Amino acid sequence: MAETILVPRMLDAYHQFLEERVKPGAFAIDGTAGNGYDTVFLANLVGETGHVWAFDIQQAAIEATKNRVQVAGFESRVTLCLQSHAEMISVISSDLVGSVSGIVFNLGYLPGSDKKITTLVSTSLEAIRQSLLLLSPHGILTVAIYPGHQEGTLEGNALIDQIPSLEAAGWLIRIYKVPEPKSPAPYLITYERNKNENK
Repeated sequence: MAETILVPRMLDAYHQFLEERVKPGAFAIDGTAGNGYDTVFLANLVGETGHVWAFDIQQAAIEATKNRVQVAGFESRVTLCLQSHAEMISVISSDLVGSVSGIVFNLGYLPGSDKKITTLVSTSLEAIRQSLLLLSPHGILTVAIYPGHQEGTLEGNALIDQIPSLEAAGWLIRIYKVPEPKSPAPYLITYERNKNENK
């Protein structure tokens, strides 16, 4: 079963993992654009010769991300997609299957908006399935889970239930948690190809 590791701050943890793998010229995906912070973070990492695709189903999220991308001057290296992350593989060229260095998801709802509009188990599972197809041999997928609402709890449980079969298929999966007395606290799941597997 996946190793559980304690980290001081979840944001710092997944940013570090992405910095280690997403280099200038790379391809990356923000599966939940939200307010655009991760999109801009990834766009900075890929540089002028790389590219980032950002997905969200809410127009407000796409607009917020667009504004943040424009302020950073990264318009040419970002494609904004007003559609479900479960459709990412139909948007991104099939030539990029196995070539994406970093993929990030922050599941849940858009901060500062209607909390009734959340990511869903069915589409999140499909998006993560597609992400694993797109991920490069040295890439990483990071998924932040927020079990403070019902759908978040269901998403986390569904992803954890999948871990044994994915590990058997050659994926190295880790769970990162922050020491936190209050419950339920957010946590992070990371996926990368197991270098010890002969796959």
